[in-house]
Amino acid sequence: MTILVLTTLVSAYANPDDHNRKTGAITGVVVDKENKEPLVGATVRVEGQPIGGVTDLDGNFQLEGISSGEVTLIISYISYNTLRLEELIIKANEITRVEVALDASQEQLQEFVVTAKANRESENLLLLEQKQSLLAVKAMAH
Repeated sequence: MTILVLTTLVSAYANPDDHNRKTGAITGVVVDKENKEPLVGATVRVEGQPIGGVTDLDGNFQLEGISSGEVTLIISYISYNTLRLEELIIKANEITRVEVALDASQEQLQEFVVTAKANRESENLLLLEQKQSLLAVKAMAH
């Protein structure tokens, strides 16, 4: 982690054009509103820009290279209400910190059934099935 951060910092200052791009960053944490537990894998993206990511094991995220100005941050997580943070001000070469608490959704998800079918066309599967049947017959005979 230290090497990655150091590499990012060095590369950001190694190219003089990066200072002219007028971009900033957003860091933050996403938690459950009720119990304050971190939400692992929540999606965080900047509306209208190709920038986004997911939260880590502690609910933390970091988005870089965001055009300076007013942006909308969209945070979503399965079975939670999507949140839009509008009018978030991003300043060039600065990091904006946000803390987000998502409400659990009251909607019920549709039920679905997963079924699996063994491929009985494989010779190895047929031999295994035959062997198991023979063992079952022997066990019943004793």
